[in-house]
Amino acid sequence: HRLTVGGQPEILEVLGAFLFTIPTMGTEEFEGGFHAYFTEGQSPSEVTAALDGFMEGLKSAGLDGPVTVRWDKFPNVDWTLEWKKGLKPIEAGSRLVVLAPWHVYAGGRLRVIIEPGMAFGTGHHATTRMCLEEIEALSPVAGFAAAASPVAGRSMLDVGTGTGVLAISASLLGYHPVAAIDNDPVAVEIAVKNASINRCPDVSISSTPVGELSGRFSVIACNLTAGSIIDIARHLKGLLAIDGRLILSGILEEQEDSVSRTMEAVGFKSIRRRQREGWVTLVVG
Repeated sequence: HRLTVGGQPEILEVLGAFLFTIPTMGTEEFEGGFHAYFTEGQSPSEVTAALDGFMEGLKSAGLDGPVTVRWDKFPNVDWTLEWKKGLKPIEAGSRLVVLAPWHVYAGGRLRVIIEPGMAFGTGHHATTRMCLEEIEALSPVAGFAAAASPVAGRSMLDVGTGTGVLAISASLLGYHPVAAIDNDPVAVEIAVKNASINRCPDVSISSTPVGELSGRFSVIACNLTAGSIIDIARHLKGLLAIDGRLILSGILEEQEDSVSRTMEAVGFKSIRRRQREGWVTLVVG
C-alpha cells in the first residue's frame, strides 16, 4: 500500500518521522508532500487511525494545518531490477566506457566494469566523468610529458577511491603502479572486487590514511569534497612527484575559490579547470 500525504513542510517532517515508528517501509518526498510505503499485510485503516491520533496530539501542541491523506495500491516492484534499468553505460573521454556487469556493449572503447554496490563511482556523476577525462589526458598512452623521475607519467594514486573506477581506469590506460585508498571499509571491499573483475592485479587498494602514505606519484586523483581536499592539501603536496599533476574534483562552483587559495598557499600552481553541471575539476601541479 502507498500512502500519499500533503501539507505544510513543518508538519510533513514530523508526520514522516512518526510513520517510521509504525513502521513504514520507506518514504519518498515530492514538492508539497511525500509517499510512504507499507507492506500488503499492514492495514491502511489501522495506519490511518494511528496517524489521526498523532495529528490530534500535534493540534494540542499548537502544530496545526491542513493535511491531505490518500491511499492507493502499489504494485510490488523489484527495485534492484528497476535501478539496473536506469543505469546506462557511460562513455568518458575518447577511450573509456564505464559499464555494469550486466551491460552489453559493442563499441571499441576500453571497458571499465564496475559493480557499484554501496560506494560512489559509477561514472554517471559529472565529477567522476571529469576525473576520467583528465586521467586519460595525462595517461602514458596520451603522451604525458616525462619528468626527471623515472616513474613520471606512470604511477597514480586515487584518494577516496569508492568503487575503484578511477584507479581501475588508470591501470587500463597504462599507469603503473596504481594505488587507491578509502577510509570506508565497504568501499575498499567493493574496489578490490572491481579490480579483480577488470583483471587489474597491479592496483593496490587499502584503507591507509593519506597522511601515512609514502613515496611519490606522478598523478594523484582526489574526487572528494572541497573541505576534505583542503584538509589534506599538504599531504598531497608531499606525495606528488616533481612535474606531477594533481586532479581535484567534487568541488562546487562556489567552493572553487577557497580550494584554489589553499592549493596556492601550499605551493601548487593552476594548470587547467573543467566545469560541468555546477561542478568544477581543477588540475594543479
